[in-house]
Amino acid sequence: MEYDFKNSYMSISDKIEINIDMTRLKGNLAKARQNLVYQIISDTQDYVPFQQGILSNSAHTENDDSEIVYNTPYARFLYMGKLMLDDRGSSWALKNTRKHVVNKDLEFSKEAHSKAGAKWYERSKEDNLQNWIKTVKRSFK
Repeated sequence: MEYDFKNSYMSISDKIEINIDMTRLKGNLAKARQNLVYQIISDTQDYVPFQQGILSNSAHTENDDSEIVYNTPYARFLYMGKLMLDDRGSSWALKNTRKHVVNKDLEFSKEAHSKAGAKWYERSKEDNLQNWIKTVKRSFK
């Protein structure tokens, strides 16, 4: 222990070792992350374009539940909501053919998912953020 006397006050320095078992906290954090991503997937379903359900049903988590992935070849095109055509002008590209973005917005059917459209995560977040926060808080009770 060290003492330092300066003018009208005294300073004391000491080393104190505290050991904290973080096992429970780490478990709660993992549970919160898992609960959150599954809540996001659930709350976002109605925003995902739906024709046959392949895109919507492809949603899953990766990287220890830290990322949500929609695993179809066309997911990113639908997410951006822009028409993409190959060099022939077809949206049905042949194998090994590249598509390019055309400045035309896609039109999404609302028959199966009433809020279907581009950038479904951002729109869902705008509507559901408070619910997501509550989901995380419940994980620590």
